[in-house]
Amino acid sequence: PQLAETIANALILKNLEVFHKNLQQILLQTMSYHDFNRNPENAFHAFMSGLLVWLTGIYEVKSNRESGKGRYDLALIPLKENIPAYIFEFKSILYLEETTLPQARVEKELELALGQINSQKYDTELKARGISEMTKVALVFYGKEVWIKSV
Repeated sequence: PQLAETIANALILKNLEVFHKNLQQILLQTMSYHDFNRNPENAFHAFMSGLLVWLTGIYEVKSNRESGKGRYDLALIPLKENIPAYIFEFKSILYLEETTLPQARVEKELELALGQINSQKYDTELKARGISEMTKVALVFYGKEVWIKSV
């Protein structure tokens, strides 16, 4: 419960550094990179949906919904005013045990995810609801590691 509360508060306060730190901790403590062997992006998507579903009292949690020209991975639509909205796009890099992942590759995937949110106009649904301020979040997963970038 304490970890769930910490993540909820981090999102409400737009403290993505705390969100990232706790998400990384959950991955290290509970997941195996074998969980993500075959289709890692789908596995991480399901993991994130399950992790954030308990926010339903604060947010409308939407997964794989059409908006704009495509489907965002996950959106948190606030149920109250003064709570930030989020659009998440996930990318994964296939885990290879003996390979060190170059930081340039991570940055490229983060930029691709943020670019996809913008180019596909995933914010269309939120704007139609009158939500103008939202945080667009890219998450890149590699084995039990996660990186985050937001705008």
